[in-house]
Order: sequence, then C-alpha cells, then structure tokens
Amino acid sequence: MNKNRNSRTAPLVMIAIVVVVAIFALFMLAKSLLDSSSTEAPTKKKETNITTEALLNTATDRGIEMIVRGPLVSQENFRSYRIVVTPVKRTMVVYEGYLGKVLAEKSYDNNAKAYEELVYALNRMNFMKDTPFDGDKNDMRGVCPKGNILEFKLLNGNNVTKHLWKSTCGDQPGSYKGNTNEPAELIRNQINDFAELKPKTGSLGKSDLF
Repeated sequence: MNKNRNSRTAPLVMIAIVVVVAIFALFMLAKSLLDSSSTEAPTKKKETNITTEALLNTATDRGIEMIVRGPLVSQENFRSYRIVVTPVKRTMVVYEGYLGKVLAEKSYDNNAKAYEELVYALNRMNFMKDTPFDGDKNDMRGVCPKGNILEFKLLNGNNVTKHLWKSTCGDQPGSYKGNTNEPAELIRNQINDFAELKPKTGSLGKSDLF
C-alpha cells in the first residue's frame, strides 16, 4: 500500500520541482531585463549630460563646427563649406574640389556672451543629443552621392568631442535624427556675409536644404 502511495506521490513531487524551477527561471529573467533597462537609462542620461556640458562650455578653446557637402560631381564642380564658431572667432570657408582648395573665406571676432546665447539656443533645439555611429557605420565616404551631407561637431581645442551627420538621402539618413534646419540656420546666421558667400557654394547655394 505504501508502495502504491509512493508511486502516486513521486510524479507530484517532480511536477512541483519543475514548477518551482520554472518560476525561479522566470523571476531571474524578469530581474535581468529590469536590471538591463535600469542600466541603459542612467547610461543614456549620463551621455546626454556630458553632451550638454560640452555644448554649454564657453571656454575659449570650445567651439561648434558645421560642414555642408554637395553632390559627388567632378573635381572642378564639387563644393563644400565649413563654419566654425568659438567664443573668440567666427569663420566660414568655401572649398572647391575634393582636396579642399579655398574659394572664399570670411572671419569675424566673437565674444563669450554671444557664444553663450548661441549654444544655449542650440541646446533648446536638442542639438547633438543623438548617439554617434561607430566604425564602418560612421564612414561617410561615398554616402549620398546625389545629395547633400551636413555634419555637426563639438570641438575642444583641436579635438572633436562629438560628431553627428545627416544626409538628404532617405536610405542613408545618418546619425543626427532630429530636424537640422533650425540649428543649421542659427549657425549660418553667425556669418554676416553668408549671402555673399552662398553663390560660391555652387549647387549648395541653390538649395534651401540645411
């Protein structure tokens, strides 16, 4: 009789063990997912805080750089331009060709208060809050050959602390996910003679993009 009772009890014990193990496994899985999400959130927040601090820093060696590149055409017709704004200087350079021959250049003095207003305005536009690409994904060679590419950089002396880019080609959008029109316009407005320099940018001067 005891033998029959034991034979009936054994499967129940095994089922109970399986249920306990399954519950424990589910608990550990849920804990792992929660720990992962709770780790990712502070990491993202920390990255955002670092970017904001770098952007709002008005030390004389800090700066904002914007580069606009046109379609990939012949050496003679290829155009790009670069604007750099720091607390002490504002510069725009227009280039011809892939080797960076200077077509035109304008420079102006700047001051810490004017730079502070610029970077705080950019920060309110969520400027540079996205995550940069790594490795091959950040290789821009040959990207968007029939369109334009816009690059934004945060500068610390000769070093780039963050680099994001966006293209007009839908299949290669880039690492900058937000709207670029407002920050690009704000940066262009730092150059008094932009309207004079714009015709020298070739096809870039005929487009309101970026």
